[in-house]
Amino acid sequence: MSYSVKLLPIAYKELQQAKKWYNEKRENLGEEFMRAVIAEIDYIKDYPEHYQRKYKELRQSLVTRFPYAIFIC
Repeated sequence: MSYSVKLLPIAYKELQQAKKWYNEKRENLGEEFMRAVIAEIDYIKDYPEHYQRKYKELRQSLVTRFPYAIFIC
């Protein structure tokens, strides 16, 4: 069973800012960052309970290769 994922507006804004920041550091790095985030979100959709609880029902996923976390509730 696959779940749906909803990004809060502030999270979407932060993702866009992070993408821009990475692109300023190296050409196309922002796109690589977004692909890594999307891959992690796709995995979260299929296995949301894979991640350890950090606080009550809040879970945390770390994005591979980038120092970025996705919080799941």
